[in-house]
Amino acid sequence: MKKTRAFLSVLFNLATVVLTVYSVCCYIVRGATGNMFGMGSQCFIFYTTDSNVLAALCCLPALFFSVKALLGGEFREPRWARVLKWIGTSCVMLTFLVVVCFLSLFASMSALFEGPNLFLHGVCPLLCLFSFLFFEEGDLPWKDLPLVLLPTVVYGLVYFVMVVIVGAEKGGWVDFYHFNLNGMWYVAMAAVFVGAALIAVVLRLLARLIDRK
Repeated sequence: MKKTRAFLSVLFNLATVVLTVYSVCCYIVRGATGNMFGMGSQCFIFYTTDSNVLAALCCLPALFFSVKALLGGEFREPRWARVLKWIGTSCVMLTFLVVVCFLSLFASMSALFEGPNLFLHGVCPLLCLFSFLFFEEGDLPWKDLPLVLLPTVVYGLVYFVMVVIVGAEKGGWVDFYHFNLNGMWYVAMAAVFVGAALIAVVLRLLARLIDRK
């Protein structure tokens, strides 16, 4: 059973890394599609890109320890690797839920999941979710929750500065996530931060519950 879970962990983590690299390369070389825009390094202004790249990096330790388990090592990951996967999975699940529950109000589903967006908005977040919950084990201390939220908080503050304080007309960013709609940036920011915390907490609770079975 543990060998099967280790194999599926390898499969899901490797697929996440490969699909993320492919999608980001498409953005850089061909330009973004659907509800996203720009090409080259401009793709990294999007939380979608950043969260998926972070998640792919966080999948690498899980991939290593899963391969090690297949070769006869211990299946359980060390705390630092498990927490990294918690960070990456929380970030991409925020991406997934914002796309499905909020951005779908402003763009069609076909645009949101067009081309590489299909992988970064849908497939990779779900691969991370299933591998984190069902195929991997390890400690997830509550004291590490601030670390899980840190990437989203940092991006949110950068987005606030570039969109609200600087503004597109002065060289900042266009409000491509519609978070400053009608000047209600503070509501959107609070909702995102609370949502990110809820996602992280629910993931931790589900992981512990499944781990005990």
